[in-house]
Amino acid sequence: MKPFQGLAIFIVVLVTAPCTSLLCIGLYDYGTKVAVLSSIKEELPAGASSDQMRHFLERHTARFSMNDSYRPQVGGFAPQTTLDKWLFDRSVQILLNVDSQHRFAYAEANVDYTFL
Repeated sequence: MKPFQGLAIFIVVLVTAPCTSLLCIGLYDYGTKVAVLSSIKEELPAGASSDQMRHFLERHTARFSMNDSYRPQVGGFAPQTTLDKWLFDRSVQILLNVDSQHRFAYAEANVDYTFL
């Protein structure tokens, strides 16, 4: 093996390893969002009542609350897995947006990380 060939291999590994890790984390986040939104679609019909949304969040989140300050939402955080805690304190937020009659309109799923 030539001296610069080993250095070139080291640089390629050094550059591709973080990119591969970020790609894997991105795919894991995407899969989580798809799974959460699919679960909501299966369990909550459009126009679901406040009670139905509360029961859904009781089953699928560790804690939840209502936010009326900006736009009406009921939101919560899914329980963390061991992998979530290991991945920079990863959290999955579930937001159920409601209409003016406080009935379910649409859902969002957000994945957040805490690096500190």
